[in-house]
Amino acid sequence: MHFNYYFLKSLSKSLQENLIGKTLATCFSQNKDELVLIFENEDTQFIIKATFDNVISFLTFPKDFNRARKNSVDLFDEIKGHSVKKIIQYENERSISLTFDNNFKLLLKLHGRRANICLFENEQFHSMFKNSFVNDRDIILDKVHRTIDQSKEACLSSKFNLKTLFPTFDNYCYAYLSEHDFVERNDSDKLKLLEQLLDQLNSGHYVILEKEDGHPYLSLLNEPDLNFEFRSPDPIEACNLLASQYFHSYLLKKEKSQLIFNIDKDIDKGNSYIEKSKHKLQLII
Repeated sequence: MHFNYYFLKSLSKSLQENLIGKTLATCFSQNKDELVLIFENEDTQFIIKATFDNVISFLTFPKDFNRARKNSVDLFDEIKGHSVKKIIQYENERSISLTFDNNFKLLLKLHGRRANICLFENEQFHSMFKNSFVNDRDIILDKVHRTIDQSKEACLSSKFNLKTLFPTFDNYCYAYLSEHDFVERNDSDKLKLLEQLLDQLNSGHYVILEKEDGHPYLSLLNEPDLNFEFRSPDPIEACNLLASQYFHSYLLKKEKSQLIFNIDKDIDKGNSYIEKSKHKLQLII
């Protein structure tokens, strides 16, 4: 849920507070799945690290970052040395753009495993980070906004067609509605339940929980009965801790379990070979 539209709305506000007026000092990549953008003004520095791979994608905001001396390449030279004028959160869309003072926009398309960063000049596609996503060349910026009538009247007239009304709802939202018997309720109760869900999604409080396999995830929903690792109103802090939990805890445990499994498998093979050899030896004797 960390790239959920409702979370990104809050993240956009934090980016606005931290980026407006700052200049992009450098932008580089040290591997095919990582892009680092460093913004500066006279007093402070703000870093965005995008980690986009084919399993999961994260935005993190480290306090500092040491660039490798080798195997790094500069990207998006056209906006280096230019300042951020505006942050745009696209309506009902998991995308944010940074508007620079030279008619360029940097689009953060945060679509899970298909996340990408694209540069536009005068609203026209210019270049992108993940070149494998060829369809991103066809993005038209002024059509990224999705204006949807989500009024009570629209809900009633559409007979609560949530896929159309709220394309921003993810599986966690639908699970919440299902747990509260949304389908079985009358229209008045459905409206109240939707209002309650939207209030939670827009509350600005974030909790990091774990799935049964230990995989951490960010929740915007009020789940008081669950043990949580972290609760905060700060979306930047939430992004950083979620990534830390994933890479430094979950993946480490997962890799350790796999190594132990492989070692145990080798031990079983060795023991089996020993037993077979003993049996053959007894036959010879």
